[in-house]
Amino acid sequence: YKVTVEKITNVNAADLHLGSATQNGPLVAKLWPKSGGAAKKGEFSGILAEGTLDSGDLTGPLAGSPLADLVEQLREGSVYVNLHTSDGMNPPESGPGDHRQGEIRGQLK
Repeated sequence: YKVTVEKITNVNAADLHLGSATQNGPLVAKLWPKSGGAAKKGEFSGILAEGTLDSGDLTGPLAGSPLADLVEQLREGSVYVNLHTSDGMNPPESGPGDHRQGEIRGQLK
């Protein structure tokens, strides 16, 4: 996988979730940050994350499942990538760069 972004502010997570285009769903794999990663304060453009997933990366309802289960969900259009942002101050969800539940979502096919 490769996650490339342009002009996102305060990104602090990128992950995969199960769900159709019209529904939110559970987290099934963290893409970024992985070990040693840190939030990007301010505006960021470029490659945020890239790598490979294996069955050990699966969590939530896919924990303990073979990677083929995630691939099947991808083929069905039931997986989306979610980019979360946080300015680190309360209240949450106060505007661009502070959407802790997810600022950018992209359905994968």
